[in-house]
Amino acid sequence: MRSFHESVDSLFEAIAPSLSEFKIYGNTKQYSKTEPELRDAAHRLMIGFVDICALSLEYAEQGKWHRFKATMKAVLLNDETIKAEIEKFRELAAAHHSLQATQTLKVVLESNDDLRKLLEEASESGLQIGKISKDVASLKDSDDQRKTDDVKGRNMENIQKKLQLGLSDQTKSPMQLSQELSEGRFKEAVPGTGSWLKDSDISREFQQWADINDNGGGPICALTGESGTGKSVLMSTIEHQLRDKYSSADSQPHKTLIASYFFPSLNNEKQGDSASARTALKCMAVQLAKQDDAYAKFASQTCNNKDSGFFRDANCQELWDTLGLGTLKGKSHYLIFDGLTEPTEDRRETRELITLFFKQASGRSSVRILLSLPSTNSLPQINASYLNINVALFNAVDIREHIKRELSKSTRFRILKFPSRVLDLRYIFSAR
Repeated sequence: MRSFHESVDSLFEAIAPSLSEFKIYGNTKQYSKTEPELRDAAHRLMIGFVDICALSLEYAEQGKWHRFKATMKAVLLNDETIKAEIEKFRELAAAHHSLQATQTLKVVLESNDDLRKLLEEASESGLQIGKISKDVASLKDSDDQRKTDDVKGRNMENIQKKLQLGLSDQTKSPMQLSQELSEGRFKEAVPGTGSWLKDSDISREFQQWADINDNGGGPICALTGESGTGKSVLMSTIEHQLRDKYSSADSQPHKTLIASYFFPSLNNEKQGDSASARTALKCMAVQLAKQDDAYAKFASQTCNNKDSGFFRDANCQELWDTLGLGTLKGKSHYLIFDGLTEPTEDRRETRELITLFFKQASGRSSVRILLSLPSTNSLPQINASYLNINVALFNAVDIREHIKRELSKSTRFRILKFPSRVLDLRYIFSAR
Protein backbone atom coordinates (compact mmCIF):
# COMPACT_ATOMS: atom_id res chain seq x y z
CA MET A 1 0.00 0.00 0.00
CA ARG A 2 2.86 2.39 0.84
CA SER A 3 4.41 1.75 -2.57
CA PHE A 4 1.12 2.52 -4.28
CA HIS A 5 0.75 5.78 -2.39
CA GLU A 6 4.30 6.74 -3.33
CA SER A 7 3.50 6.02 -6.97
CA VAL A 8 0.35 8.12 -6.88
CA ASP A 9 2.34 10.93 -5.19
CA SER A 10 4.83 10.81 -8.04
CA LEU A 11 2.00 11.01 -10.53
CA PHE A 12 0.60 14.13 -8.89
CA GLU A 13 4.03 15.72 -8.83
CA ALA A 14 3.85 15.79 -12.63
CA ILE A 15 0.49 17.58 -12.78
CA ALA A 16 0.52 19.64 -9.54
CA PRO A 17 2.06 22.83 -11.06
CA SER A 18 -0.84 23.17 -13.48
CA LEU A 19 -3.44 22.41 -10.81
CA SER A 20 -2.05 25.17 -8.56
CA GLU A 21 -3.29 27.79 -11.02
CA PHE A 22 -6.88 26.82 -10.28
CA LYS A 23 -6.65 28.26 -6.76
CA ILE A 24 -7.29 31.68 -8.27
CA TYR A 25 -10.78 30.62 -9.42
CA GLY A 26 -11.77 29.74 -5.88
CA ASN A 27 -11.29 33.39 -4.92
CA THR A 28 -12.86 34.89 -8.03
CA LYS A 29 -16.32 36.23 -7.15
CA GLN A 30 -17.28 36.90 -10.73
CA TYR A 31 -16.07 33.64 -12.31
CA SER A 32 -19.22 33.43 -14.40
CA LYS A 33 -18.27 36.74 -16.04
CA THR A 34 -14.90 35.50 -17.30
CA GLU A 35 -14.45 35.01 -21.03
CA PRO A 36 -16.13 31.84 -22.48
CA GLU A 37 -12.90 30.67 -24.07
CA LEU A 38 -11.13 30.78 -20.72
CA ARG A 39 -13.94 28.92 -18.92
CA ASP A 40 -13.95 26.26 -21.65
CA ALA A 41 -10.20 25.75 -21.35
CA ALA A 42 -10.51 25.41 -17.59
CA HIS A 43 -13.34 22.85 -17.94
CA ARG A 44 -11.38 20.73 -20.43
CA LEU A 45 -8.33 20.85 -18.18
CA MET A 46 -10.31 19.66 -15.17
CA ILE A 47 -11.87 16.85 -17.20
CA GLY A 48 -8.34 15.75 -18.13
CA PHE A 49 -7.43 15.70 -14.46
CA VAL A 50 -10.45 13.52 -13.63
CA ASP A 51 -9.48 11.10 -16.44
CA ILE A 52 -5.99 10.70 -14.99
CA CYS A 53 -7.45 9.99 -11.55
CA ALA A 54 -9.82 7.40 -13.02
CA LEU A 55 -7.00 5.55 -14.78
CA SER A 56 -5.00 5.46 -11.58
CA LEU A 57 -7.92 3.91 -9.65
CA GLU A 58 -8.40 1.37 -12.46
CA TYR A 59 -4.83 0.16 -11.98
CA ALA A 60 -5.49 -0.27 -8.30
CA GLU A 61 -8.61 -2.38 -8.92
CA GLN A 62 -6.84 -4.64 -11.45
CA GLY A 63 -4.15 -5.48 -8.91
CA LYS A 64 -1.31 -4.57 -11.23
CA TRP A 65 0.38 -2.70 -8.41
CA HIS A 66 0.54 -6.00 -6.44
CA ARG A 67 2.61 -7.64 -9.16
CA PHE A 68 4.86 -4.66 -9.76
CA LYS A 69 4.89 -2.91 -6.41
CA ALA A 70 8.68 -2.61 -6.53
CA THR A 71 8.41 -0.63 -9.79
CA MET A 72 4.95 0.89 -9.42
CA LYS A 73 6.27 4.42 -9.84
CA ALA A 74 7.75 3.57 -13.22
CA VAL A 75 4.63 1.62 -14.29
CA LEU A 76 2.28 4.49 -13.64
CA LEU A 77 4.41 7.16 -15.27
CA ASN A 78 5.46 5.00 -18.23
CA ASP A 79 2.14 3.34 -19.01
CA GLU A 80 1.15 4.41 -22.53
CA THR A 81 -2.46 5.26 -21.58
CA ILE A 82 -1.50 7.40 -18.60
CA LYS A 83 1.42 8.96 -20.50
CA ALA A 84 -0.99 10.01 -23.22
CA GLU A 85 -3.41 11.52 -20.72
CA ILE A 86 -0.61 13.39 -18.95
CA GLU A 87 0.65 14.78 -22.27
CA LYS A 88 -2.88 15.81 -23.18
CA PHE A 89 -3.25 17.39 -19.74
CA ARG A 90 -0.05 19.40 -20.22
CA GLU A 91 -1.20 20.65 -23.62
CA LEU A 92 -4.52 21.74 -22.13
CA ALA A 93 -2.66 23.46 -19.30
CA ALA A 94 -0.47 25.37 -21.77
CA ALA A 95 -3.51 26.48 -23.75
CA HIS A 96 -5.29 27.51 -20.56
CA HIS A 97 -2.25 29.46 -19.39
CA SER A 98 -2.01 31.31 -22.72
CA LEU A 99 -5.69 32.25 -22.65
CA GLN A 100 -5.41 33.27 -19.04
CA ALA A 101 -2.48 35.62 -19.74
CA THR A 102 -4.23 37.12 -22.78
CA GLN A 103 -7.48 37.74 -20.93
CA THR A 104 -5.61 39.24 -17.95
CA LEU A 105 -3.78 41.70 -20.20
CA LYS A 106 -7.06 42.58 -21.92
CA VAL A 107 -8.77 43.39 -18.63
CA VAL A 108 -5.80 45.44 -17.45
CA LEU A 109 -5.60 47.44 -20.67
CA GLU A 110 -9.33 48.10 -20.73
CA SER A 111 -9.57 49.14 -17.07
CA ASN A 112 -6.38 51.17 -16.72
CA ASP A 113 -5.66 53.58 -19.55
CA ASP A 114 -2.63 55.07 -17.77
CA LEU A 115 -1.02 51.64 -17.46
CA ARG A 116 -1.76 50.97 -21.12
CA LYS A 117 0.03 54.15 -22.11
CA LEU A 118 2.95 53.30 -19.85
CA LEU A 119 3.28 49.81 -21.36
CA GLU A 120 3.04 51.21 -24.88
CA GLU A 121 5.74 53.78 -24.16
CA ALA A 122 7.91 51.15 -22.51
CA SER A 123 7.49 48.89 -25.52
CA GLU A 124 8.33 51.67 -27.98
CA SER A 125 11.35 53.05 -26.14
CA GLY A 126 12.70 49.80 -24.78
CA LEU A 127 12.33 50.91 -21.19
CA GLN A 128 12.60 48.21 -18.57
CA ILE A 129 10.71 47.88 -15.30
CA GLY A 130 14.02 48.27 -13.50
CA LYS A 131 14.41 51.77 -14.92
CA ILE A 132 10.90 52.70 -13.85
CA SER A 133 11.71 51.42 -10.37
CA LYS A 134 14.88 53.52 -10.29
CA ASP A 135 12.93 56.60 -11.37
CA VAL A 136 10.44 56.07 -8.56
CA ALA A 137 13.28 55.62 -6.08
CA SER A 138 14.91 58.78 -7.39
CA LEU A 139 11.69 60.72 -6.87
CA LYS A 140 11.48 59.39 -3.32
CA ASP A 141 15.08 60.37 -2.63
CA SER A 142 14.42 63.85 -3.99
CA ASP A 143 11.39 64.21 -1.75
CA ASP A 144 13.35 63.00 1.28
CA GLN A 145 16.13 65.48 0.48
CA ARG A 146 13.60 68.29 0.13
CA LYS A 147 12.17 67.48 3.56
CA THR A 148 15.68 67.37 5.04
CA ASP A 149 16.52 70.73 3.47
CA ASP A 150 13.29 72.22 4.82
CA VAL A 151 14.11 71.06 8.34
CA LYS A 152 17.66 72.35 8.09
CA GLY A 153 16.43 75.67 6.71
CA ARG A 154 14.12 76.13 9.69
CA ASN A 155 16.92 75.18 12.09
CA MET A 156 19.32 77.68 10.49
CA GLU A 157 16.74 80.45 10.57
CA ASN A 158 16.03 79.76 14.23
CA ILE A 159 19.73 79.68 15.18
CA GLN A 160 20.52 83.03 13.53
CA LYS A 161 17.43 84.62 15.05
CA LYS A 162 18.18 83.36 18.58
CA LEU A 163 21.86 84.30 18.36
CA GLN A 164 20.82 87.77 17.24
CA LEU A 165 23.09 87.90 14.21
CA GLY A 166 20.86 90.22 12.21
CA LEU A 167 22.02 93.29 10.32
CA SER A 168 20.92 95.78 13.05
CA ASP A 169 22.31 99.21 12.03
CA GLN A 170 24.99 97.73 9.78
CA THR A 171 24.64 97.37 6.03
CA LYS A 172 26.23 93.91 6.28
CA SER A 173 26.11 91.23 8.94
CA PRO A 174 29.26 90.34 10.92
CA MET A 175 29.44 87.03 9.06
CA GLN A 176 29.31 88.74 5.68
CA LEU A 177 32.06 91.16 6.70
CA SER A 178 34.22 88.29 7.93
CA GLN A 179 33.78 86.33 4.69
CA GLU A 180 34.65 89.38 2.60
CA LEU A 181 37.83 89.95 4.62
CA SER A 182 38.83 86.31 4.21
CA GLU A 183 38.26 86.29 0.45
CA GLY A 184 39.97 89.66 0.06
CA ARG A 185 43.11 88.46 1.86
CA PHE A 186 43.15 85.25 -0.19
CA LYS A 187 43.05 87.24 -3.44
CA GLU A 188 46.04 89.25 -2.23
CA ALA A 189 48.14 86.10 -1.88
CA VAL A 190 50.77 85.42 -4.51
CA PRO A 191 51.06 81.88 -5.92
CA GLY A 192 52.93 79.65 -3.49
CA THR A 193 52.11 81.71 -0.40
CA GLY A 194 52.93 79.69 2.71
CA SER A 195 54.88 77.03 0.84
CA TRP A 196 57.61 77.47 3.45
CA LEU A 197 55.26 75.75 5.92
CA LYS A 198 56.19 72.51 4.15
CA ASP A 199 59.96 72.90 4.07
CA SER A 200 61.01 74.93 7.10
CA ASP A 201 62.07 74.12 10.66
CA ILE A 202 58.47 74.13 11.85
CA SER A 203 57.18 72.07 8.91
CA ARG A 204 56.74 68.78 10.78
CA GLU A 205 54.87 70.34 13.70
CA PHE A 206 52.59 72.34 11.44
CA GLN A 207 51.77 69.34 9.23
CA GLN A 208 50.84 67.37 12.34
CA TRP A 209 48.51 70.18 13.42
CA ALA A 210 47.00 70.36 9.91
CA ASP A 211 46.31 66.60 9.88
CA ILE A 212 43.22 66.04 12.02
CA ASN A 213 43.96 62.30 12.13
CA ASP A 214 47.48 62.79 13.53
CA ASN A 215 47.26 62.33 17.28
CA GLY A 216 50.70 63.86 17.65
CA GLY A 217 49.46 67.24 16.47
CA GLY A 218 48.82 69.93 19.08
CA PRO A 219 45.37 71.54 19.27
CA ILE A 220 46.53 75.18 18.88
CA CYS A 221 48.61 76.91 16.22
CA ALA A 222 49.32 80.63 16.70
CA LEU A 223 50.66 82.89 13.93
CA THR A 224 52.31 85.94 15.48
CA GLY A 225 53.88 89.09 14.09
CA GLU A 226 53.42 92.82 13.88
CA SER A 227 50.85 94.44 11.61
CA GLY A 228 51.82 94.24 7.94
CA THR A 229 53.78 91.00 8.13
CA GLY A 230 51.22 89.04 6.10
CA LYS A 231 49.48 87.08 8.87
CA SER A 232 45.97 87.54 7.47
CA VAL A 233 47.01 86.57 3.93
CA LEU A 234 48.63 83.44 5.32
CA MET A 235 45.58 82.69 7.50
CA SER A 236 43.22 82.84 4.51
CA THR A 237 45.59 80.64 2.49
CA ILE A 238 45.69 78.00 5.23
CA GLU A 239 41.91 78.14 5.54
CA HIS A 240 41.47 77.42 1.82
CA GLN A 241 44.02 74.61 1.95
CA LEU A 242 42.20 72.96 4.84
CA ARG A 243 38.85 73.26 3.08
CA ASP A 244 40.30 71.71 -0.08
CA LYS A 245 41.88 68.90 1.91
CA TYR A 246 38.75 67.93 3.85
CA SER A 247 36.12 68.73 1.24
CA SER A 248 36.06 65.14 -0.03
CA ALA A 249 34.15 63.01 2.47
CA ASP A 250 35.29 59.80 0.72
CA SER A 251 38.94 60.51 1.43
CA GLN A 252 38.41 60.90 5.18
CA PRO A 253 37.33 58.37 7.83
CA HIS A 254 34.92 60.93 9.28
CA LYS A 255 33.60 64.37 8.46
CA THR A 256 35.76 67.39 9.31
CA LEU A 257 34.12 70.81 9.69
CA ILE A 258 35.86 74.15 9.21
CA ALA A 259 34.71 77.57 10.45
CA SER A 260 36.53 80.91 10.41
CA TYR A 261 36.16 84.48 11.59
CA PHE A 262 38.24 87.43 10.43
CA PHE A 263 38.07 90.40 12.80
CA PRO A 264 37.95 93.88 11.23
CA SER A 265 40.86 96.25 11.84
CA LEU A 266 40.63 98.46 14.92
CA ASN A 267 40.52 101.64 12.83
CA ASN A 268 37.42 100.47 10.96
CA GLU A 269 34.66 102.83 12.11
CA LYS A 270 31.92 100.48 10.84
CA GLN A 271 33.12 97.43 12.71
CA GLY A 272 30.24 97.51 15.25
CA ASP A 273 29.59 94.08 16.77
CA SER A 274 32.00 92.49 14.27
CA ALA A 275 34.91 93.23 16.61
CA SER A 276 33.27 91.32 19.45
CA ALA A 277 34.75 87.96 20.43
CA ARG A 278 31.26 86.82 21.42
CA THR A 279 30.02 87.63 17.90
CA ALA A 280 32.87 85.56 16.50
CA LEU A 281 31.80 82.51 18.52
CA LYS A 282 28.18 82.88 17.39
CA CYS A 283 29.29 83.06 13.75
CA MET A 284 31.36 79.92 14.27
CA ALA A 285 28.26 78.07 15.48
CA VAL A 286 26.25 79.17 12.42
CA GLN A 287 28.98 77.98 10.03
CA LEU A 288 29.23 74.58 11.72
CA ALA A 289 25.44 74.21 11.57
CA LYS A 290 25.47 74.90 7.82
CA GLN A 291 27.93 72.06 7.31
CA ASP A 292 26.32 69.45 9.57
CA ASP A 293 22.61 68.63 9.96
CA ALA A 294 23.07 66.94 13.34
CA TYR A 295 24.82 69.97 14.82
CA ALA A 296 22.18 72.28 13.30
CA LYS A 297 19.47 70.30 15.10
CA PHE A 298 21.43 70.39 18.37
CA ALA A 299 22.15 74.12 18.14
CA SER A 300 18.53 74.95 17.28
CA GLN A 301 17.21 72.94 20.24
CA THR A 302 19.83 74.53 22.50
CA CYS A 303 18.75 78.00 21.41
CA ASN A 304 15.12 77.17 22.13
CA ASN A 305 16.03 76.07 25.65
CA LYS A 306 17.50 79.48 26.51
CA ASP A 307 15.58 82.66 27.26
CA SER A 308 15.74 85.63 24.90
CA GLY A 309 18.35 87.50 26.90
CA PHE A 310 20.87 84.69 27.39
CA PHE A 311 22.72 85.01 24.10
CA ARG A 312 22.76 88.78 24.39
CA ASP A 313 24.43 88.76 27.82
CA ALA A 314 26.42 85.49 27.81
CA ASN A 315 30.21 85.75 28.05
CA CYS A 316 32.65 83.83 25.84
CA GLN A 317 32.95 80.84 28.16
CA GLU A 318 29.17 80.48 28.44
CA LEU A 319 28.73 80.67 24.67
CA TRP A 320 31.53 78.19 24.09
CA ASP A 321 30.02 75.64 26.49
CA THR A 322 26.36 76.18 25.55
CA LEU A 323 26.93 75.94 21.79
CA GLY A 324 29.24 72.94 22.18
CA LEU A 325 32.03 74.51 20.14
CA GLY A 326 34.70 72.50 21.90
CA THR A 327 33.21 69.07 21.31
CA LEU A 328 31.07 68.05 18.37
CA LYS A 329 29.77 64.51 18.76
CA GLY A 330 31.32 62.24 16.16
CA LYS A 331 32.97 65.16 14.32
CA SER A 332 36.36 66.87 14.19
CA HIS A 333 36.61 70.55 13.37
CA TYR A 334 38.90 73.51 12.85
CA LEU A 335 38.18 76.99 14.20
CA ILE A 336 40.14 79.85 12.62
CA PHE A 337 40.35 83.29 14.28
CA ASP A 338 42.25 86.02 12.46
CA GLY A 339 43.03 89.52 13.70
CA LEU A 340 42.87 89.02 17.46
CA THR A 341 44.22 92.01 19.35
CA GLU A 342 46.76 91.87 22.12
CA PRO A 343 44.99 90.15 25.05
CA THR A 344 45.75 92.86 27.61
CA GLU A 345 43.82 93.55 30.82
CA ASP A 346 41.78 96.35 29.22
CA ARG A 347 40.66 93.98 26.46
CA ARG A 348 38.94 91.51 28.71
CA GLU A 349 36.76 89.85 26.07
CA THR A 350 39.73 88.98 23.85
CA ARG A 351 41.66 87.77 26.89
CA GLU A 352 38.73 85.60 27.94
CA LEU A 353 38.48 84.10 24.46
CA ILE A 354 42.17 83.19 24.27
CA THR A 355 42.08 81.85 27.83
CA LEU A 356 39.32 79.39 27.00
CA PHE A 357 41.29 78.28 23.92
CA PHE A 358 44.21 77.25 26.08
CA LYS A 359 41.97 75.62 28.66
CA GLN A 360 40.54 73.55 25.84
CA ALA A 361 44.06 72.67 24.72
CA SER A 362 44.94 71.30 28.15
CA GLY A 363 42.39 68.47 27.76
CA ARG A 364 41.40 65.95 25.10
CA SER A 365 39.40 67.51 22.29
CA SER A 366 38.50 67.01 18.64
CA VAL A 367 38.85 70.73 17.87
CA ARG A 368 41.95 72.38 16.45
CA ILE A 369 42.37 76.13 16.61
CA LEU A 370 44.31 78.51 14.36
CA LEU A 371 44.66 82.10 15.57
CA SER A 372 46.70 85.16 14.66
CA LEU A 373 47.71 87.95 17.04
CA PRO A 374 50.57 90.46 17.39
CA SER A 375 52.62 88.47 19.89
CA THR A 376 52.47 85.87 22.63
CA ASN A 377 53.81 88.21 25.32
CA SER A 378 50.38 88.73 26.88
CA LEU A 379 49.07 85.20 26.51
CA PRO A 380 47.57 83.74 29.70
CA GLN A 381 49.94 81.61 31.75
CA ILE A 382 48.28 78.23 31.31
CA ASN A 383 50.12 74.95 31.21
CA ALA A 384 49.24 73.96 27.66
CA SER A 385 51.50 73.34 24.69
CA TYR A 386 50.91 75.09 21.37
CA LEU A 387 52.69 75.77 18.10
CA ASN A 388 53.87 79.39 17.81
CA ILE A 389 54.98 80.58 14.35
CA ASN A 390 56.58 84.02 14.10
CA VAL A 391 55.60 84.81 10.52
CA ALA A 392 58.33 87.44 9.98
CA LEU A 393 61.03 84.81 10.53
CA PHE A 394 59.84 82.56 7.70
CA ASN A 395 57.87 84.48 5.07
CA ALA A 396 60.73 86.32 3.34
CA VAL A 397 59.97 84.40 0.13
CA ASP A 398 56.32 85.50 0.26
CA ILE A 399 57.35 89.17 0.73
CA ARG A 400 59.81 88.93 -2.14
CA GLU A 401 57.23 87.46 -4.53
CA HIS A 402 54.73 90.11 -3.50
CA ILE A 403 57.22 92.89 -4.26
CA LYS A 404 57.92 91.39 -7.70
CA ARG A 405 54.25 91.32 -8.50
CA GLU A 406 53.69 94.91 -7.39
CA LEU A 407 56.70 96.16 -9.35
CA SER A 408 55.48 94.37 -12.45
CA LYS A 409 52.29 96.44 -12.26
CA SER A 410 54.14 99.78 -12.07
CA THR A 411 56.19 101.65 -14.68
CA ARG A 412 57.74 104.03 -12.17
CA PHE A 413 59.07 103.71 -8.63
CA ARG A 414 56.50 104.52 -5.99
CA ILE A 415 55.56 103.46 -2.49
CA LEU A 416 54.62 99.80 -2.55
CA LYS A 417 51.29 98.92 -1.01
CA PHE A 418 49.35 95.84 -0.15
CA PRO A 419 45.88 96.29 -1.68
CA SER A 420 44.54 97.38 1.71
CA ARG A 421 47.51 98.69 3.71
CA VAL A 422 51.06 100.13 3.36
CA LEU A 423 53.75 97.47 3.36
CA ASP A 424 56.15 97.97 6.26
CA LEU A 425 59.50 98.71 4.57
CA ARG A 426 61.38 96.99 7.36
CA TYR A 427 60.05 93.64 6.14
CA ILE A 428 60.86 94.47 2.52
CA PHE A 429 64.55 95.00 3.34
CA SER A 430 64.64 91.97 5.66
CA ALA A 431 63.74 89.71 2.74
CA ARG A 432 66.65 87.55 1.68
